Amino acid sequence: MRCTFLGHSTLLIESGGSAILTDPLLTDRIMMKRRAAPLGVPVTALPPLTAITISHAHADHLHLPSLKLLPREATLVVPAGVGRFVRDLGFAAVEELAWDGRLTLGAFTVTAVPVNHVRGRFFPWQDTGVNSYVFDDGVHAFFAAGDVDFGPAPELAALADRFQLAAAALPVGGMREVAYYVRRRGKKGVHIDPATAWELFLQTGARMMVPIHWGAVRMARTPLDEPVAAVLEAARAHQMADRVRALAPGEAWDL
Repeated sequence: MRCTFLGHSTLLIESGGSAILTDPLLTDRIMMKRRAAPLGVPVTALPPLTAITISHAHADHLHLPSLKLLPREATLVVPAGVGRFVRDLGFAAVEELAWDGRLTLGAFTVTAVPVNHVRGRFFPWQDTGVNSYVFDDGVHAFFAAGDVDFGPAPELAALADRFQLAAAALPVGGMREVAYYVRRRGKKGVHIDPATAWELFLQTGARMMVPIHWGAVRMARTPLDEPVAAVLEAARAHQMADRVRALAPGEAWDL
């Protein structure tokens, strides 16, 4: 299995001739802001996609301009209640996957697992699901969290009993400076900070952590890789920095 980081929460997961793209965010301008770093892999250089997974309906994860750039032969996998936003895009198939739902897509078994994050597309009261996913090729299992909010996370701790994870991709910040999230640590509806991402990674039982939710959108003046540096600092405090595989945009890693 190979994992390539394209920026933000976009990962290209490849195995056995199959390829899955997570939460594609591929344009030069995102939510009226110029992309903070070049796209890790040009759209024209992507392999034929078996599937595209969407973790939730927020604009930086369900990014319609990016989906329109991709070939329509792939299966588009979305949480329950999100299909209505994408069915008219022309993809070969749109699959709504509720928590614990499972699909076989090429070489992968894709399982939707619960995660704590604000629902909705434009308003939190909208009835849309929020998924994380486990991609299993029969040799390795890879967890991609999407977004995670502060709060109890028993669903992440349960992963250790359900899967033998080779890696867990966890968000290490939102789009603001790390201090913004540290000040709001524990508040409902706020993205986790890097230290919390490290704590949750340990709960998953995964062998390696891949930091995501950075590298594309930046609304702060602090360095773009500030959240990655912070999660590495947390790992070093446990003498476990070798458990973090921090990928630069465009960098690939063979598990």
